[in-house]
Parts: sequence; C-alpha cells; structure tokens
Amino acid sequence: MNSPCDAKRRILDEALASFLEAVGEEQFRTFPLSPSDFLHVPLAIWMQLINRGLLEEVDMNYEMYRLTPLGFVTALKASGHSGPS
Repeated sequence: MNSPCDAKRRILDEALASFLEAVGEEQFRTFPLSPSDFLHVPLAIWMQLINRGLLEEVDMNYEMYRLTPLGFVTALKASGHSGPS
C-alpha cells in the first residue's frame, strides 16, 4: 500500500521530470516555466518546489519560474537521467 508521502513524492518527481522534458538539459537556467503551461501540476506542488528551493521566480509581474541548480539535478534524478553529456 502506498503512503500519502509516497504519492506526494511521485507527484513531485513527475512534475520535475515534465519540467526537464520541456526545458531540455542545456537550457534549464534560461527557459521559463509557467503554471499555465503545466496544468497537470497542481499549484500546491509548484509552491512546494519553490519552498524546497527547486524553482525560483523569474518575473514578479507574471507567474514565471525556472529550475534552480538544485532543482535541475533533482529533476535529472527524478527522470532517470545521469546528467548532461
């Protein structure tokens, strides 16, 4: 039986993997992420990723974020990648 913690971890990992797929391994610092482009990711998950230091806000006027270096490495691990070649 899966615990609520396991389910939450899976959702976080799936969100990070989808962000990595969108930005690619080379552009993680410049490619903006918007909740409106990832409707499958609940807003609560965005807040958790921000609070954990995995996403950072890039524009105060719009909901735009980018992966932090820690977020990028965590996304690589969550998606099963070993890192840039």
